[in-house]
Amino acid sequence: MTCIAIDWSGDATAAGQRRKLWCAVARRGKLVDLAAGRTREELVAELEQRIRAERELALGFDFCFALPAWHARELGCRAAGDVWRVVEERGEQWLAGPQAPFWRGKRPATSSDRSPLRRTEGEGLASRGDKPLSIHQLVGAQVGTGSLRGMPYLSRLRAAGASIWPFDEPRLPVVVELYPRVFTGAVRKRDANARALALQQRWSRAELPDAWRALACAGDDAFDAAVSALGMSKAAREFVRLRGARDEVEALEGRIFRPAQRG
Repeated sequence: MTCIAIDWSGDATAAGQRRKLWCAVARRGKLVDLAAGRTREELVAELEQRIRAERELALGFDFCFALPAWHARELGCRAAGDVWRVVEERGEQWLAGPQAPFWRGKRPATSSDRSPLRRTEGEGLASRGDKPLSIHQLVGAQVGTGSLRGMPYLSRLRAAGASIWPFDEPRLPVVVELYPRVFTGAVRKRDANARALALQQRWSRAELPDAWRALACAGDDAFDAAVSALGMSKAAREFVRLRGARDEVEALEGRIFRPAQRG
């Protein structure tokens, strides 16, 4: 199986996207490609072609696949596809002038039933000590910006023939939401020495050849993509055993893919 992990970028400029958007490819537990240099449009066009050509394919993106359920419902959305359409229509407007529940400074006050985190983040990550950011926080290149500029592409990948997990009936090729910390662990990713040490301790030269290792050490975006692709490849068998949404909340909010061996 081919496993592809994309360290996404919400940058508004083509130059920024070509610098920050990284794509890593792994097969049978070995990294076989790691590259930047594409815009979002260029990368998604390539992925659409791969989806049509390859069945044994798993794609992972590190942006939120949906909004918190309460927000989606307030927008009149009953399914993830509805959310993606609304984001495509209004996303740039939200980014240009954030209004509650979005914020770009001080977080607006909210009631307990309007959490800025989805369940998969609040229960699945924050409860384990991670510090996930809300899609509503539109600061720089953080997850909110990337997600609003990423979700509309999920409709295209679905139309190309991919199953978007957990919203669709699971099958290959499949697209899953990633949280890189699941694969990288508690490494100081902005520290080049820490990145190099983490790769040395966890991945052999057979799994991560020297040429790709040097590139993965060069920056945290490349590091996230490389380690995520390797982690996906190590867990490749799990992609054929995925199950759909467990309840109505998950069917609307989605779920971050977490390999069983990672907890």
